[in-house]
Amino acid sequence: MRVSLLLCEISTALLSPVAARHRVEDVQEYIRVVAFDAETARSRSMVRLGDYLLAATDAGLRPACDPEVQRLLDLRNLKPRVYKRLRAGWDKWVAGHPSIFGPWLDLMEAGPSQFQVRVGELSTQPEGVLNLSVSAALSSDKPSNLVELARVYNGLAYAIERSWGERFRGELARQLDTSELALSATPAALRAAAVERVQAAYRAAPDMNPKFDESTAEVMNWFTEPGSPFAFTIEDYEVGGLFPSSVPGGFRAKAEAKLLNPKAKK
Repeated sequence: MRVSLLLCEISTALLSPVAARHRVEDVQEYIRVVAFDAETARSRSMVRLGDYLLAATDAGLRPACDPEVQRLLDLRNLKPRVYKRLRAGWDKWVAGHPSIFGPWLDLMEAGPSQFQVRVGELSTQPEGVLNLSVSAALSSDKPSNLVELARVYNGLAYAIERSWGERFRGELARQLDTSELALSATPAALRAAAVERVQAAYRAAPDMNPKFDESTAEVMNWFTEPGSPFAFTIEDYEVGGLFPSSVPGGFRAKAEAKLLNPKAKK
């Protein structure tokens, strides 16, 4: 690995000024394409928060390798890697955040006759017990079962992601400044850098978006804190299959081809 990296450094050092400029453009294009793929995958998972909560509950928190759980995830078009992260972090990230997930934990065992009664009681708890965004969603949607409650959490995640998206994209553009990246960086190193920049942009979102009040920032922080089930790592994307498939001839495949087969232009 050290030898190949050294050879790559030597080869880029010998590039002509024109070729070096094109190399910069190729690096910038590749990291932008990878970051877009990573952000898209994360956004799609994030807005299905309720579906993952429901799957974990219906599966009794059994592991994703269980054949019945595999079938459940397939039928609902859910990512096993996201399910695994949520299941593994259930005690810390779900049970450990009662202001956000208290209603889910409370209503998991509620029978049909008690469900809406408990929803009414939960949505009128004293201020400070429940996250205000969660409480408002309960009061507005009045779910009558866990499937409808899952939709409440999906809707909450979607609303937060949508209100924050435009600002996030501006922050991501700043995070994708490639001036600190070596032109000799391998595609694997650039993918890791792109994912880290996506995570950094997510973590900055609650502080930079004036539309975020304290309650929505709390939920967004839950999604973005290191270790959160939705704070995906490069391993989650590559080994866990969260990256969208790199279609031959697609943007990512073309961008990587340019990195691996640079052509000096006059």
